[in-house]
Amino acid sequence: MEVLRYPGQDILMPSCVTVGNFDGVHLGHRVLIDECVQFARRHGLASAVMTFEKHPGREKVLTTAEEKRDLIAALGPDRLIILDYDEVKDWIPRRFLDFLRDEVGAKHLVSGPDHRFGRYGAGSPAMLLEDVDRWEMGLTVLSPLRFRGVFVKSGFVRGLIRSGEVEEAAYYLGYHYTIQGKVVEGRGIGSDIGFPTANLLPPKEKLLPADGVYAVRANGMPAVCHIGPRFPDGDFGFEVHIINFVGDITGQTLKVVFHKRLRDTMEFSDAEELRTHISADVAQAKEYFGNG
Repeated sequence: MEVLRYPGQDILMPSCVTVGNFDGVHLGHRVLIDECVQFARRHGLASAVMTFEKHPGREKVLTTAEEKRDLIAALGPDRLIILDYDEVKDWIPRRFLDFLRDEVGAKHLVSGPDHRFGRYGAGSPAMLLEDVDRWEMGLTVLSPLRFRGVFVKSGFVRGLIRSGEVEEAAYYLGYHYTIQGKVVEGRGIGSDIGFPTANLLPPKEKLLPADGVYAVRANGMPAVCHIGPRFPDGDFGFEVHIINFVGDITGQTLKVVFHKRLRDTMEFSDAEELRTHISADVAQAKEYFGNG
C-alpha cells in the first residue's frame, strides 16, 4: 500500500475512493474499504482510502495514526491518502468534490449513507447524484452495517471501551482492543510483593478502557493489566504484570492486547491485601488463557 499525504505529494490517479475518519477501522469501515477495493479491481482503477492527519473530533481515539495505517493496509487498498485536516476543514462541499475529481482522480466514490463532508458537514453523497455530469463520478452507497442488533459505529465502540467492555468491543472491531506504549520506571511496589509490573506510558490521544483489572496479552505473553489509582497513594497508573516473565523491559515498547475485564479497581488496607487480590487476578487470567 502506497501512503501519500496532501498537501505535499501528487495524488492524481484514476481511482475508486472511500473517505472517512476510520477511527478503529471497525467492521463497518471494513465493509466500505472492501467494496472500494473490489470495485477498483473490477474496473481497472486504483483503490484509495482517504483519511485525515488530525482527527477532527475532540474525543480520544480508538486507533493512533500508525495503528490506523496498519489496519487499513491489511485490507488491501492500493493507496492511503492522508489529508491535513486543517488544510481542508473549511472547504465547502463543492470544493471537496472538485478536489476528488481534479486532484485525486476519483472516478467512483464508495460511501455510507450518513457520510458528511465539507465545512460544517454540509455535503452528502447525494450531491453527486444531483449533478452527475459536473463531477463525472459514480457512487456506491452501502447500507450501515448492523451486527449483533446494533449499527456498528466508532462512537458506539468508544462507549464500550470507556465502560470497560473490551470483550464486547472486540466483536465490532474485528480484533481485540490494543494499546502500545513505552515502559517507564516504576516504584517497585509490585516487585516487593512478588508481582513485578511494567508501567506503561500510553499515547496521549489514545482512549483508555475504564479503570479496572484486565486479562491481557503483553507482547504476546499472558498478563494482567491494572488501570486506575495505584496503591498506596492513589496516583493514576497503567501497570502490566506479565505472568511467569523475568526481566527488565524498562524503555522498551509494550503492546497490550485487551481480552477480558476481570474486576473493578479496589482500595487496599495494606500490601498483603493487595498481594492476595493480584494473586487471584493472575489465577483468573491463567484460567482464561488456558481455556482460550
